[in-house]
Amino acid sequence: MPLKVAAMTVVDELEPEAQEIGSINTIIVRKDVAGKPYLVGQNFDWEGVRQSVLASLAPAQQKLEAPFGKGKSGFSESSSLILASRSYLTEWATTVIGGGGTTRAAVYALSRMGLSPIFLVNRDPSETQEIIKHFPQYDLRALESVDEWTQAEEDSVVCGVGAIPSFEPVTPGEKNVYALATRIFGGFVRDGRTRTFLEMCYKVSPRVRRRKCDGELTLDPFIHSLE
Repeated sequence: MPLKVAAMTVVDELEPEAQEIGSINTIIVRKDVAGKPYLVGQNFDWEGVRQSVLASLAPAQQKLEAPFGKGKSGFSESSSLILASRSYLTEWATTVIGGGGTTRAAVYALSRMGLSPIFLVNRDPSETQEIIKHFPQYDLRALESVDEWTQAEEDSVVCGVGAIPSFEPVTPGEKNVYALATRIFGGFVRDGRTRTFLEMCYKVSPRVRRRKCDGELTLDPFIHSLE
């Protein structure tokens, strides 16, 4: 659904979540006191992202509004709460692949869960900068090359969301995105910790599914929003 941002211009009103996210995936028809219909834009993608990531956590964390901590820090070493199959870190980060309306919803959802910073991977740098500009309240960082993925990112990123179309990469920008995705999720097991990957596109990317089936890229736990 590539029109989630543009669709905002055709509604009469936006729900608070949609206003902050900057995209909608649902239009609700309501009536005013005079019985005249009007259109309200809402975004439920963020709740789908939130619930899917929550499902991969330990039961104790699933009950928390911000299971990874609040603000820019996250859980500390002194926390008595334990994330299933994950080591303690002073900063819990995440990665979102894409640059459209679903990416914006993922940024909103993951930030509310306490994940920060959020690394953005996208074929269009200008599109990424627009998202960063739209969310000045969050720590968003563009990840533009494999060389920028260092040990610090490897140790802090605990999950990721994919929000790109299920097409094989053709352009240099698209190939760079897949190279980054392979680097991030191709060797994510460290100290017994697994990195959850949530696929938000309607059909799992062919390359991701093939690698998953062939055992080249073991995405475990791997979550598809419609499966």
